[in-house]
Amino acid sequence: MKINKAALALGGAFLLFTTTLNAQEQPWSFGAKGGASMSWLGGLGSKKFADKNSDASHKIGLSGGLTTGYALHKNVGVGLEVLYTQLGGQAKENLSSAANNAQQFHISTQNFVVPIMVKFFPMGCDPEEGILDMHLGLQGEFPLFGVTVEKSTASDANKLEEDKSFKKEYLEPFTCSIIAGIGYEFPEIGLTVEGRYSFGWMDIFKDEAGAIGYKEVNGLKDQKLVNQIWTASLGYNFARLLMD
Repeated sequence: MKINKAALALGGAFLLFTTTLNAQEQPWSFGAKGGASMSWLGGLGSKKFADKNSDASHKIGLSGGLTTGYALHKNVGVGLEVLYTQLGGQAKENLSSAANNAQQFHISTQNFVVPIMVKFFPMGCDPEEGILDMHLGLQGEFPLFGVTVEKSTASDANKLEEDKSFKKEYLEPFTCSIIAGIGYEFPEIGLTVEGRYSFGWMDIFKDEAGAIGYKEVNGLKDQKLVNQIWTASLGYNFARLLMD
């Protein structure tokens, strides 16, 4: 008897939950997204190649993962994401001539990133009308695997080889960025588009002897290297499947 009552209670709670999800005003969202990232390392442009300056440029990578959010009010909500993102940057020796022989230095990292956001809905949060959101927050970044540094070979500046003197232990296991972005969920179909910028303030290298020595040898003495990222993505809100 007690088991039957417990089953009825759980069934009633489930029906109440699904009824709430089927309401027009859907507070929860959960889905997935994927896209491209364009990342820099702020400070890498100050790298020295012997006595020559450098020019920094971006790296193109992939980004994607799981998303969730909750509308606290028709105009305000919160969001949390768990994503994979490729980050890094590159520098090239600045030569006024013979630019094709410029030395190069590349850093690439594969990261697990966790954005935590406050979302603002200036047009309200009604999925039947489409949802425009502007968001601000913080993003934690955790380099995982495939962390590599590549440098020009001694014989050919255009040919890169892995720098065996670099160790993953030189990198901080966690950095943090400020994020800002804008997104839109199309009416009824659950398709989302989004653009976001992330600006880091924490050096990706540790403040330890080994990391400091590596930076000095590679022309990065006293330089702070921070992640800067543009991302663009497409996604889908699976909560739409639970609505009428």
